[in-house]
Amino acid sequence: MCLIVTKLKGVAFPTPEKMSLWFNRYHDGMGISFQWQGQVRTIKGAMSIAEMNELVQKVADAIYPLHATEVGMIIQFRQAFTGKPCARFAHPFPVSKKQRDLDSLDVVSKYALGHNGVLWNYNKKVQNAPTATVNDAQEFIKEILAPLQSKLHTSALQKLWAEVYDDSRFALISNSMIWHLGYFYEEGGLYFSNFDYKDKPYVTYYPTTKSIVTEYHKGGFACELCGATKFITYKHDGQNLCWDCHKVYEDVWDEADEEDEWDDMYTTKLRYRKNNNVSTCELCGESLNHVCVYWNGLKLCLKCELEIKKLNKVEQDTIKGWTAEERKNRMAAGLNKIPADAP
Repeated sequence: MCLIVTKLKGVAFPTPEKMSLWFNRYHDGMGISFQWQGQVRTIKGAMSIAEMNELVQKVADAIYPLHATEVGMIIQFRQAFTGKPCARFAHPFPVSKKQRDLDSLDVVSKYALGHNGVLWNYNKKVQNAPTATVNDAQEFIKEILAPLQSKLHTSALQKLWAEVYDDSRFALISNSMIWHLGYFYEEGGLYFSNFDYKDKPYVTYYPTTKSIVTEYHKGGFACELCGATKFITYKHDGQNLCWDCHKVYEDVWDEADEEDEWDDMYTTKLRYRKNNNVSTCELCGESLNHVCVYWNGLKLCLKCELEIKKLNKVEQDTIKGWTAEERKNRMAAGLNKIPADAP
């Protein structure tokens, strides 16, 4: 879990106050990838605000006589999840097959990658993930991105990549471009991978202990699922949620009793996403309120997904087989739940 900040050419570098604010929230390592002499240079490894200020100055010295405003950059602040907090695991990373490049605190490459989220298929390979000596993003780069390096700029590959890893956000930088994969929030010409860049307060809710901890920010947050603005939100794994969406997550957790089932539900909950393109559920026709769940290619409301989970495999396969016309007829009939019988 991290905060990615991307800065395009022509946009001012963030103020020292903002940089310190973001580092205080994500203090497990910081780095910058920037366009440099026809390539991309990554300088990383700051583990304190003092080291971060030194790193920023080192970047400024590297690009001189250019000003930071004239250079595209990815700035990343890490919150350790897979891999222990240490300088070599600070993000971003160069796209390279070589472990020494990925670990280097100053390296030049053709592309560099910022990643916000958890790559679950790589995380599950890691024992004691928070203290591990490997990192999910590094393994993903070595296994997937580095062999495809000559194609990373293509829209087809980026679309496939974003759809497969739709619970993560990525920023990819070359010597002339920055690409955003997944939803980024724009403000003041900067792009952010989550809402924690805002100087606004929230409370953090811990479902295991049922405790709430008030954070230090000022103001109110917009829910990252439904978009509602609330003074108090509930923070789940890097997402800021309103009370209604928080209760949906609680329902998901309450359904899972055994550890393996909890793992499945935990992965499933990450598929809840803010949606700006589809206004109604593709099964029942109810308004999505900007929130949808992706299930076998269908965009569903939360109620329909919960109903589907109650069905057995045969009944679920029946729903998968419905044509668009059959779904339209069911919507027209005003159904508000998924029936178990065939259409």
